[in-house]
Amino acid sequence: MTTRNKPASMGRDIDVSVFNEDEAVDFLVKRTGSAESEGDAHKLAQRLGYCPLALEQAAAYIKDRITYIEYLELLDEGGLKVLEEVDGVVDYSIPVAATFEISLKKIEEEASRQMLYLCAYLASENIEPSLFIDNAEVLPSPLREKAVDSLGFNKVIRPLINYSLLSREGRGYSMHRLLQEVIREKLQDEPDYRQYCLNLFYEAYGFDYGCIDQFMNYTSHVEALLGTVDVGSEDKENQGSISLLYCTGAHGIYCLGDYPRALEWGQKCLAICERLLGKGNSGTAGIYDSIGLTYYAQGDCPRALEWYQKSLAIREALDKDSPDTAVSYNNIGEAYFAQGDYPRAFEWYQKSLAICERVLGKDSPITAVVYDNIGGIYHVQGDYQKALERLQESLDIHERVYDFQGDYQKALEWLQKSLDIRERVLGKGDPGTAMTYNNIGAVYDSQGDCLKALEWFRKSYRILRRVLGDEHPDTSFVKDNMKAAYQEAGLVGSFEQWLRENCG
Repeated sequence: MTTRNKPASMGRDIDVSVFNEDEAVDFLVKRTGSAESEGDAHKLAQRLGYCPLALEQAAAYIKDRITYIEYLELLDEGGLKVLEEVDGVVDYSIPVAATFEISLKKIEEEASRQMLYLCAYLASENIEPSLFIDNAEVLPSPLREKAVDSLGFNKVIRPLINYSLLSREGRGYSMHRLLQEVIREKLQDEPDYRQYCLNLFYEAYGFDYGCIDQFMNYTSHVEALLGTVDVGSEDKENQGSISLLYCTGAHGIYCLGDYPRALEWGQKCLAICERLLGKGNSGTAGIYDSIGLTYYAQGDCPRALEWYQKSLAIREALDKDSPDTAVSYNNIGEAYFAQGDYPRAFEWYQKSLAICERVLGKDSPITAVVYDNIGGIYHVQGDYQKALERLQESLDIHERVYDFQGDYQKALEWLQKSLDIRERVLGKGDPGTAMTYNNIGAVYDSQGDCLKALEWFRKSYRILRRVLGDEHPDTSFVKDNMKAAYQEAGLVGSFEQWLRENCG
């Protein structure tokens, strides 16, 4: 006896799962008698989720009629309806859709049906409970009221597991791709569930270096969801949500270094923004700028400059003295710098700095970036004194602004920018570089990471003691910082031991 109703099983259970890839391809080749395009057979098997029933029906249609790739094209055009147009199928008389429908009718709980319908628009694997529990307020009712914690969620999901509509997979669940298509076909005149999914990721989707695994998981679901929506819809609110998801994904993917994919997502976002907002909108200018940054990260400075100039044209037309315009000037300067055109880079940096100092003031992180960049110009031209002046102005801002704001991550980012240039200009044994080491240690210390702070304090202290001596105020200052970090870590004796071993 076979059944999808797991609790109804009697005797010893044997799980009848789908074919693996090799089994599915071998089945198709033998059933159709066609081995000419095995690569296409692999594509078809994957498209059908390696489901034996679907593969049997596909093979019966293909045999002596069409190729694998032609059948794939039929699937793309007509979806699962193609599977219902098979004559003389051996052993199987019920189409895939009807097979799943039998199980769907067994789900009596409305909340469970809602959960299944939402999952139909996600990626087929790694559907994590936290996505729904943490954002229950945007779910449809009664699912919204029941999925607020793990206990309630488990009650909602249990009938779907019992009837094999969802399968447990690690910390989450999976859903067969064909079942997803069946449900989406069933709901094609009811767009609400797709909209609920858009609302769900509008709340949940974002990039954070501390949650990369979650971002990548959600990205796969967002990609699957956006593959089902009509990006040409006239619903501006809906299209706005879609463009924001593309924009968020592009940013996170860029931060992780996958530049070709970031460009793909950025271009999709841009297509919507240009249609909804127009080509003269500040939001569109921001997308142009982001695409330019991605080309710049790939080392394609000419393409980067094209997009920067498109962004700048809009920003100058809107407000020549805006911080956004200053950012565009700076980005163009960086592109020229990377190409070795230092005079033009310096010209654009100066235009950016004029706005930054006048509009943002000398406590702005944007101003600090421009100081860093101008310091780099002086460095490559051999004017080390002016380079140091600009670097010190940048560092002063980093310390002053982020010490009060408590934004440790950004503090580290800016300090690292200064450090990179200081190490190049001054070398790793210079007291100025040593003080930057100390400042980085201070940020880690403020975060409570005493051991990481100690690494940087030690690097700083070794340099200062060797170059300036024990009695110098900077040396004493860093020594006190190091001692305090040892105390906070509960390693007071270790401090004295480290001094004996490293300082005689």
